[in-house]
Amino acid sequence: MEVFACGDVVPGCTTTSTGPDDDAVLAQVAAHATADHGLGTVPVELVEHVRAAIVLVQRRPPLSPYSASLASSG
Repeated sequence: MEVFACGDVVPGCTTTSTGPDDDAVLAQVAAHATADHGLGTVPVELVEHVRAAIVLVQRRPPLSPYSASLASSG
């Protein structure tokens, strides 16, 4: 999953966009920029700043049956 925090580019903005890839995140960011920041079009320079600020978040793999039983045995 990829994540973009708008506040990394626009100080004070608390919106976060997530998606499986850059394109999905950028689509959300474009809609947010239009709705909440009043941008009719997103300039290429801003797209590059956003793309540079997108981070990859890896999920932890599921617990194995062995480690799950250890966690529940307390």
